[in-house]
Amino acid sequence: MGVILTDLNFQWVNIMADAEKVYFDEKAHKQIVGLIDNAYREYLAARVLFDNMLLQPACIMANTAIEKSLKIPLLISGKYNGNKSHDVFALFNILKREIPDLDNLINSDFLKSLSKIYRSRYYEDLSPGYSYVIIKNRFLAELDNAFFVLSQLVNRVEPEPLKTLYHVDVENNEEILFKNNYLLANQKREDFLSQPDDLLEFKILKNHVTMEVIARGVFPKEHQAYFPLVSSTIVEK
Repeated sequence: MGVILTDLNFQWVNIMADAEKVYFDEKAHKQIVGLIDNAYREYLAARVLFDNMLLQPACIMANTAIEKSLKIPLLISGKYNGNKSHDVFALFNILKREIPDLDNLINSDFLKSLSKIYRSRYYEDLSPGYSYVIIKNRFLAELDNAFFVLSQLVNRVEPEPLKTLYHVDVENNEEILFKNNYLLANQKREDFLSQPDDLLEFKILKNHVTMEVIARGVFPKEHQAYFPLVSSTIVEK
């Protein structure tokens, strides 16, 4: 991953060179700082929710954290038009035009799943048949990976490396950040995903009746690296 991220940073340097013509007034500067700080706080909140089995709120918070993390480089490079879109998959595709290697580093299908789950905030906007499946460790692994990759881009916001709250907590081994974080623990992804895990399935049935199924088990390998999850895939306790 280190070599790929080095290449990614070289791409980002080139983008920033082109972005030097973009004028950042005081308002834009405050916006960037706010996005950096709040994205990290929301990321930590999502991690806490995942670790406490509040899986749907965890995904909603993860969506908002990644949304802000994607808007930071778009704003810096002058590619962000100020829209209030919460669709992380759409924002990712915009950034990917500038940094194609991102497609090899961040699971875009995970972002698509988050965007779908984010819609569940308001049931009145959902139709019968709407469904999602969340596997705790699998989603947590994708979240940690996505935030790690996007945090590398923040280092290129200033001429000197920018030490954010995220980087400070990494140095200090902050428990909330390191708990069940396979990347920072230098744990193999396959080992992290092979342990017993928790699953939540949600579905809207006819007459807007909702169904939730919670299961725990060891999931097949084919369900450790690919999205989206099939709603009928339920593992019995």
